[in-house]
Amino acid sequence: GGPFEAEKLLKTMERLSGLTNVATAEKVWGNNLTFDEQEDEATNYQLYLAPDIVCYNTVMFAWSRSTHPSSPAIIQSWIDKIQKLSKIKGDSALLPNNRSYNLLINAYAKVASIKKWNKGGKEAAIMAETVLKDMYHIYNKSRGTANV
Repeated sequence: GGPFEAEKLLKTMERLSGLTNVATAEKVWGNNLTFDEQEDEATNYQLYLAPDIVCYNTVMFAWSRSTHPSSPAIIQSWIDKIQKLSKIKGDSALLPNNRSYNLLINAYAKVASIKKWNKGGKEAAIMAETVLKDMYHIYNKSRGTANV
């Protein structure tokens, strides 16, 4: 159950929308057609079935609640994937948002608390801090302010 079931459902949505991987996304969205032209395409339904940021964040939420030791790495892989999909689709609404990054930080915090007596706990805390710094730089970049 849990994150595995959520991920399975999201992958089903991706498959039904034709987005089994980033290369397939390039075929679906990389055709540079206008929305009206895409409506005339046979794969029109694919554009409507494609998961949005809420769907991806829901899977990342399930992973962040998990005690699986690889949950931060799995969430990071989803963030990387949706960044690529957003670029291909040309849709900034698909970019990871503050919720996405907060879920990653929460996953690192959970791993740190589980591994608190091991050296892995300190590494997880440092990674969470790195994500927070990355969020700060992304925010400043989007506002056009200089890096601090």
